[in-house]
Amino acid sequence: MILGPVYRAGQAMRWLTGSVNAAHWSDVAVVGAGLALAVPLLLVLRPAMQQITLDAASARASGLALEPARAALLALSVLLTALAVSQVGAIGFVGLIAPHAARIFHGQFSTGYLLSTAMLGGLLVLGADTLGRMVVPPHELPAGAVTALIGTPIFLLLLLRRHHVTG
Repeated sequence: MILGPVYRAGQAMRWLTGSVNAAHWSDVAVVGAGLALAVPLLLVLRPAMQQITLDAASARASGLALEPARAALLALSVLLTALAVSQVGAIGFVGLIAPHAARIFHGQFSTGYLLSTAMLGGLLVLGADTLGRMVVPPHELPAGAVTALIGTPIFLLLLLRRHHVTG
């Protein structure tokens, strides 16, 4: 960032903080194509996701080949994360907040859980981007900075609640 052209430093900072303000319809097409490939795999792997939430012995006893299922789910989650980050940068805390919020609304094993998680994640990014554009006009805060401001206290609450339950 220091040695390169100034516009590259700006692009790097935008990508590091995560922002959707430079997104184009071609980016939507790339993400859409990736999702068109990933969603059928998610539907096929949905029963394995439910079984993995059990302890390892119970998951195996229910007939799940645990290691291949874990590897497949890990590979799919890495590919989906890489797809999203390659388009808008690292927008943090969405993967932490959206699943917990979806679990509150639907429960973890309901039919709409994955769809609800995806929709809530998208709404969180949209809301963060909108808020970032409105807070200090004419300047814009990156969506990743806004989600970090929202997500950090939620993360701390989750940690404290988990420590309180297990401690």
